[in-house]
Amino acid sequence: AAVGGVSINHYDKRFYDRSLMRLKDAEKKSSLKAEIKAILWLQGETDAKGDGYLSYEQKLLHLVDRYRVDLNNPELPFIACTIGSFLKHHERFNHFKEINEILLNLPTKRKYTACVDARDLKISIGDDVHYSTEAQIEIGKRFAAAYMKLIEK
Repeated sequence: AAVGGVSINHYDKRFYDRSLMRLKDAEKKSSLKAEIKAILWLQGETDAKGDGYLSYEQKLLHLVDRYRVDLNNPELPFIACTIGSFLKHHERFNHFKEINEILLNLPTKRKYTACVDARDLKISIGDDVHYSTEAQIEIGKRFAAAYMKLIEK
């Protein structure tokens, strides 16, 4: 349900409803017994511009809580990933460090959450904004490892 260039502000209604509809639709239409096991979150670049970072934590925590209520699973794992440290090459993403700190601190704010640290992955698709395919594959492995660690608890 990801949409590029969308601020977390858009997840208050329209994009949140869209993502929830897709999750529930996947459960219904699957030929297998589908079950939502976790929410994966890699977002925040747009919020690193201007003053969007000031309300990011509050909105992220609210989003975690809403998914858990709406999906009727108070322990639903929510796993975030840091945004690219290569954003430092762009003046307009001047608060990427603050967004990453919020994401990294998520587990101290909500149980059953994790944050995958991908700041060491320096390869973008050439725009110094979005992770390359190789980096995304590595992030996927890190998401999986974080998920396994969360469900062991």
